[in-house]
Formats: sequence, C-alpha cells, structure tokens
Amino acid sequence: MIVAAAIIRSGTVRGAESSSPAVPEVLIGRRTAPAALAGCWEFPGGKLEPGETPHQGVHREIREELGIEIDLGEELSPADGDGWPIGKNLRMKVFYARMREATQTPAPLEGHDLLRWAAIDSHLMDYTWIPANIPIVKKLITHKEIPH
Repeated sequence: MIVAAAIIRSGTVRGAESSSPAVPEVLIGRRTAPAALAGCWEFPGGKLEPGETPHQGVHREIREELGIEIDLGEELSPADGDGWPIGKNLRMKVFYARMREATQTPAPLEGHDLLRWAAIDSHLMDYTWIPANIPIVKKLITHKEIPH
C-alpha cells in the first residue's frame, strides 16, 4: 500500500530580511490519531484510495486535511527510489509542493490539531516526529535546498 505526503514550502524564507542566512520553511502538522502517534509531527498526507495515483492522492489529502490547493514538484526519494518504508507493507511517496495561491491559509481540518511553519535547519529534528518521517527530515536537513 502507498501513502503520499507533501513537503509544502512557504512563500517566505526566514532570515531573508536580515543579515542572517536565508532558511526555507515547510509546513508540518501535529497528529491527533491514532493514539500511539497523537502529538507527533508529520508532513501532511495519507493513504491512497483505490485507483488513485500518488499525485492524485496527495492533492486530495491536502485538500481534506488543510483546505488548500497545492502544486507538486519533484519527489524526495530514498536511496532505493521506491518510496520511504513505513511498515511491513507500506511505503510513502513524498513530494515537494507549494501552495497554489499565496492567499490561502492552511488549517488543521482533519488529522491534525496544530500546523506550524518550521525552518529547515538543525532545529527541525527538535520536533517529535512520527517514526516514518525521521529519515525524510534528516534527508531534507542535509539537502536544505527545496526545488521550485
């Protein structure tokens, strides 16, 4: 089974107005369920419905969970290129994304109780991540650059 998620980049960059180096920010959500993962942070997304492609699924999930429309970019893949392992029979496809319109405001509609724009720096690991997202966060911090 496939899960699809989005690394949604903000339209602003922390530090861009000052002399400090510019650091891109991404949207993360704090889960409300299941109980074992409640309170942990993740990149928004979810399981595909029958017949959906990963692109279709991540668009649907982001609309349902956050109430926004996104444009997808390239996939952030693990070394083997076949999605990130989540469990015995689950793999996650993760795509870079941007909000389609800057005037949209994401809201925690389903599955999350809090959303946050987080800088892609060493402090990103300070959040309590769901286990499946930890290798993704580490790769994101290492690369730092988010494709447009």
